[in-house]
Amino acid sequence: MGKIVVLGATGTLGLPVCRHLKEKGYDVLAVGHSSSGSKLFNSLGIESTRVDIAELSTFNNLPKENVDCVINFAGCLPAMMTEDSSNSLYPDTIIKGTINVLDYMRKVGCKKLIFPQSVYDVHYLFGTPIPISADAESKTVYEGDHSIYVSCKNAAIDVIKYYENEYGIQGIILRLPGVFQYHPKPYILINGKKRIKLERVWIEKAKRGETLEIWGDCKRVLESVCIEDFLQIVQKAIESKTASGMYNVGNGGATLEERVLAIRDVFCGEKKSEVIYYPEKANCTQYVLDIDKTKKELGYIPQYNWTDYLKQLKWHMENEPNKDIWGSFSDYYDLLNNIKSDNDRFDK
Repeated sequence: MGKIVVLGATGTLGLPVCRHLKEKGYDVLAVGHSSSGSKLFNSLGIESTRVDIAELSTFNNLPKENVDCVINFAGCLPAMMTEDSSNSLYPDTIIKGTINVLDYMRKVGCKKLIFPQSVYDVHYLFGTPIPISADAESKTVYEGDHSIYVSCKNAAIDVIKYYENEYGIQGIILRLPGVFQYHPKPYILINGKKRIKLERVWIEKAKRGETLEIWGDCKRVLESVCIEDFLQIVQKAIESKTASGMYNVGNGGATLEERVLAIRDVFCGEKKSEVIYYPEKANCTQYVLDIDKTKKELGYIPQYNWTDYLKQLKWHMENEPNKDIWGSFSDYYDLLNNIKSDNDRFDK
């Protein structure tokens, strides 16, 4: 088999994909926007290089032949955008970047692209426990920090469909919920403001034996997938000769209550946290993805549940195998140590 080119290789999805594929015997080229991961990739025996997908000239750093698949995790995300960031980064890295990737593939004869889609393209179907079909219509959200991002993702997928029809490039689109794995940075940016991830709030409070709060309807279901199941899907997509179009990534999710109780079981020490329910407070937005198509056409078999993810997360927090690229948990200790209530996760 030829080379697998992974774009966005130093990111939260790209890095574990590179590790996994290397362990499975694939010939991997890890491609990042910077050279920050070169030391780690070298230690793993993975070839690496630098490409800015918005700049076509940098694609000269990529191989000219024997490329079997490109996995494109590069591009700007809402969770990375500060208040000073320009929205032009979205079309530059997602639309223009995807066209550059596809033109590169066409020139070197590569016939398979794996590309991630935001679950917010089906945001209009959120709010019920009814599984959302992989073939549900993608729509743009016209409010919030995901609006331009989803619009650009939808446009990029239209371009991928064109290249599939015109040049025979097999486009496999993976619609992603939260792909859960460890990263030392405990927050994301929403409209440019820091918001600590709720599960990290619960984890830090559980480690200290403090009270855990469940707001709203505790039986609401939240879709998610452990990184290990995601890696299974990526590998099966690489190996499939016929897969094409949209595939949902997920495992059926877990209720809000199941999440909190599992965090207490995994992270509490001798002092067990009390769990208090506040049904009168705001509900979370629930959604579940229908993964039947992913199972049938890719042969996906979910193997990891929420508790499995938490155990894996705990190991990564203690061992930090990606510290050279992502930094350390200790870099954010003061931020996490100041959390006293669920409201403290919001940037003031």
